[in-house]
Formats: sequence, C-alpha cells, structure tokens
Amino acid sequence: MTAVLTPPLSVVAAVVAALQAHDAVVAVGGSGLLAALGLVDAVRDWDVTTDAATQAVEAALADVPGLTVTAAPSGEAGYATRARFLVHGIDHDVDVLVGFALLDHEHVVSLPTRVTRMWRGLPIADPAVWLRAYRLLGRHQRADLLQRWLDGDARQHPSSWLKPAGLASQLRRLPGRLVDDRPAVAPLDCLQPSMAGLLRTCCDAGVPHVVVGALVDLDRILLGHRSPSRRWYPDVWDLPGGHVEQGESEVEALIRELREELDLRVLERDVVAVARLHLGDGSESSLTLSIWRVRHWQGVITNRAPDEHDLLRWFTAGDLAGLAPAHADYPSLLQGVLEGR
Repeated sequence: MTAVLTPPLSVVAAVVAALQAHDAVVAVGGSGLLAALGLVDAVRDWDVTTDAATQAVEAALADVPGLTVTAAPSGEAGYATRARFLVHGIDHDVDVLVGFALLDHEHVVSLPTRVTRMWRGLPIADPAVWLRAYRLLGRHQRADLLQRWLDGDARQHPSSWLKPAGLASQLRRLPGRLVDDRPAVAPLDCLQPSMAGLLRTCCDAGVPHVVVGALVDLDRILLGHRSPSRRWYPDVWDLPGGHVEQGESEVEALIRELREELDLRVLERDVVAVARLHLGDGSESSLTLSIWRVRHWQGVITNRAPDEHDLLRWFTAGDLAGLAPAHADYPSLLQGVLEGR
C-alpha cells in the first residue's frame, strides 16, 4: 500500500510534542500503527498511549493551544485504563490513553507504551502490545493482521522494521517513562520475601560478577539460547547480560550489556532487583549472578551477539518447565518474575 488516507497530522503531532515536552514517552497505536505497517490504507482517528503520570498528561494537554480537551470514561467496555482524554480536532479526535490496560475476565492486563519506529514523524507503538489489545477487545480481524505481520514480514524484511530511517536519533531523545512513584532501583538487601530462599552472599573477592536482565512483555519473558560452542554454559537457555566491569555498578553494567547485546536503551528507573546468587564452590567456574527485572525499554530487540546467543525467544510460564536452564534456580525465579512476585 502506497497511499494512506489519514486525518490531518497537525493535531496528533501537537499532542505528541506536548507530551514529550513534559517528559512522557508516547506512542501511536490502533489504526495508525496498522497504517505504519502497511496493513490498512486509511486512518479514521488517532489512538495515543502513554504511561506518564495522569497529572503530567493533563498539564501537557493544557499547553496545546487552540484545541479542546475533555476527560472521557476510561473503565468501560473491558477497559481498565488509568485515565483517558479526547483532544478534539475539526473532524476527528485524538484519543489519549494513560496507563493503557484492558480486562481479561477479572484480571487487569497492562499494555505498556513502547516506541518501535517512526512513521510520518510520529512515534509508533509495539505491534505485539496491540496484538494483545485487539485480542482482548475481540477485534480479531485486526489482531490477525498483526499476527500475520509478526509471523511473516518481520522475519522476511527485518531491516525495514528494525532499522527505520531516523529511529535511532528519535529514540535517543525520548525521555524515560514514569510508571509510579516507587524507587525503580531496589537495593539488593531489600528483595521480596518470596525470593529470600534463593539469595546468597555476594561479591567475594576474585569471583566473577555477572548481571542479567529479565525482560518481561505482558506474560512472556525473553531468553537467549547459548551457542553450543561457548566454553561456559553451552547449549542452555539464559537471560541476556554479562560481566560487571571494574568501576561499574550492577545497573550500569546491565544497561551497557542490554545495549550491546540487544540494541536496547534502558534507564535506571526501569530496572528492579530480583535476586543475587552465589554459584559454584570457589573453583574457576564460580561466579556471583545478579538478576534484575527490566520493566520498560526503548528500541527493537535485535540479536547483536549471535556468537554468544544463537537464538532469542519469548517464553510464557508454561514454556519454562521443558527448558534446559543455565542455572538450576532459573525456573522458580523466572516463574516468580512473570507472576509479579
């Protein structure tokens, strides 16, 4: 599809710019996302999501000159979104969803705002997130379009999605999102009680220190299959990460490793300590392993270290039991991460 009919871009562009000026990460989803992927040839109105604080969104929208903004119901017809605002254009609305979430029976499913590309100057949302949203909303035709795209086009033409023109510079200037008022980096001596039995003492002198990140997307966690040729832990499934270098904190090392291995930008506020394990008996293969949950990231996951991990794959909790894990504690740890413990 070459020609895509859309409402005027001026209103949605003004909304996006105002939110970004208030340090909010914002993404266009809905039919705008489908159009950006070439799956539809018309956009009737704009759906915009953000995970910023509601007051910050209100303040940002109040700064848009010449537009009328009204609060709208956010919890009707299967929605569990924190807040919703309609920005009224001449012949269309921009629907701003704050803390986008939907109901799955009695459970609330959070649908995070994540920018994966730029299109016509607009930040475009994650197709996997909107696939889940359309399934929950019962809009199966649109869900099927996204499923086919994720199953086919993304593998056949990865460069068009993973490296769109101008995306890197756009992502560099996007601010980190504010999810809540809790400190994002929890000290490792204040970990959740459910993990207490898995903790060990840390950081013995001379013992290698490794930090890994548990990236969670809705009900899935990302693991990498370590190449059979690796000297340590070959042919097993592991979390992405690597060694803490001299002078680095754990969080600094994690951010660097995720950038180097996965081409992702992660902020300190978006990681939370899960556990620290002391593995081995003091021999050459002993190490200290620190595990952090990664709540949000910017960019598209790309395997930049194929010599280390020959495959990256998402797993649900039900998939973990049959895996060969890099460490015996992984199945129960990762189960807890997926369950939010």
